[in-house]
Amino acid sequence: MEQLVSEGIQEGKQIEYKEYLNLDDDSADHKTTLLAEATSFANSNGGHLIVGIPDEEGRPEHAAGFPVDDVDHTIEQWANVLRRSTDPPLPTSSFDISAIPTEHDRSLVIVGVNRSWRSPHRVSTNDRFYARSPSGRFPLDVDEIRRRILQTEQQGAEINEFRNDRIATITGDAERFEITSTPKFVLHLFSGDSFAPGKQVDLSTAELRTDSRLPFLESRAGAGGLDELYSVDSVTVLRGSTDQEVSKYVRTFRGGVIEALTKYVFATNPKHSSPYLMSDNLRQALENSLPDYIQYLQEQDLRPPIYLLASIIDASEFLIKRNSRGDEFDRVPFGNPVVTLPEVVIESYSTNPDSAIDELMDLVWNAGGKSGEPR
Repeated sequence: MEQLVSEGIQEGKQIEYKEYLNLDDDSADHKTTLLAEATSFANSNGGHLIVGIPDEEGRPEHAAGFPVDDVDHTIEQWANVLRRSTDPPLPTSSFDISAIPTEHDRSLVIVGVNRSWRSPHRVSTNDRFYARSPSGRFPLDVDEIRRRILQTEQQGAEINEFRNDRIATITGDAERFEITSTPKFVLHLFSGDSFAPGKQVDLSTAELRTDSRLPFLESRAGAGGLDELYSVDSVTVLRGSTDQEVSKYVRTFRGGVIEALTKYVFATNPKHSSPYLMSDNLRQALENSLPDYIQYLQEQDLRPPIYLLASIIDASEFLIKRNSRGDEFDRVPFGNPVVTLPEVVIESYSTNPDSAIDELMDLVWNAGGKSGEPR
């Protein structure tokens, strides 16, 4: 923080200074100030509110801090206000509040806010929407609010359209290689930037020969050779070769979308007429691959949130085997050759992917009419 002062870092689009906030003072607008600054970051590209630094025309004067009797109470109080006084509520994982002690029971309180996938957020204490510009926070007018809502809706439509187009390609004859006709699981990852105009990743980072190549969606490493296939908009690394039936691959699109397909979370057993999905194998495959996929998107400077969309193809009815050691099955009659599961959202790169895996696994069981993955 002293560096901000010594270098005179001007507040603006991604940083805001406040000398003092006291949310217990109902006569002041301190609560509204906190909400307005936080939502302005969430509705834009994220940023930091630093409380305890007075400024002169936007330039920090000194990092003195402000009186804080109980740091833990203050952090919890501010977090509750951000959750309860915004509409839609700011996701808990989209912001972080921390404190740095200075002297004489004073502290700096830093509120870090990520861009929110649920924006625009309204401040409930004054019914206003805010965003950021290089000169700081400003209120949104009606036309801008409408535009931002439509933009959020459009992004969701683009994601679903892309997935639907890819499923049609996988189930049809449009691919340049033959994909197995047996049941398969497909996972798509999209960044909040994936459909931004001009946004591209360096496909050479996903080539077979590179250390940054993405792993397959699998519970354990398989045997056999590898091959890759380039197209105008993607590079695909696959097990086997393009002149054989392909059972698993990972595809990276130039816009920053990852597509992973595998049949190896399914198996067959002579005792059962239907194939079965190994629940623990699917979980292990997600645990082995998802952190690498997320890290790759981060390294490509693609901004969160990250959307995860799972699909089950060519398995209109199958059995879920709860674990590889027992013999417990749950029949899941989807009655549809393609099942698309709802999106799971990872709101920031600091979010533990285990929670997203839990949610994905529950969705698989929910799709078959079950309450969730047995734990």
